[in-house]
Amino acid sequence: MHHFIALFRLMELLKVQTNKYNDDDWEKKLRHVTFGKVEGMSTRSGNFVLLSDVVRDGSLIMQESRDKSPNTRNHGDTTIATQLAISALIVNSLKVRRNRDVKFDWNQALKPNGETGVSLQYTHARLSSLEMKLSERFSGGQAQKSANFDIDYILSDPLAFDLVIHLAK
Repeated sequence: MHHFIALFRLMELLKVQTNKYNDDDWEKKLRHVTFGKVEGMSTRSGNFVLLSDVVRDGSLIMQESRDKSPNTRNHGDTTIATQLAISALIVNSLKVRRNRDVKFDWNQALKPNGETGVSLQYTHARLSSLEMKLSERFSGGQAQKSANFDIDYILSDPLAFDLVIHLAK
């Protein structure tokens, strides 16, 4: 951390600027932001994993899980597995305080339920599907994005009610 403080001070003294459009005194606004460590990783000892490798591994795990599920559509589309892996990484990172050490586990991050990116994506997909079905029902089969919904109907629909209970947990 001290090397960043020294670097920032040096930049301030030298008035380093990347182009003429920068704010005045931008170098005085630089701050070092501390982060925790991922357990078992250290760049100094050469024990680290590239982010691209982490995303690739998560995508492969998620694709295997999707292939095993009877509810999966678009089995061959690997972009969905990659999106789920990235979402899992982001949500997993947001769950932990920035300056705390972390033990990362794909099995926990890719769980289909709980506070995970996969669960968040699944909930979004279910809500989008529900919105589309209700829109079609209220517009006589014509899908519309901005249909006016009857809240009493939505709450009386078992699927919608279960979804509301799930989101409230």
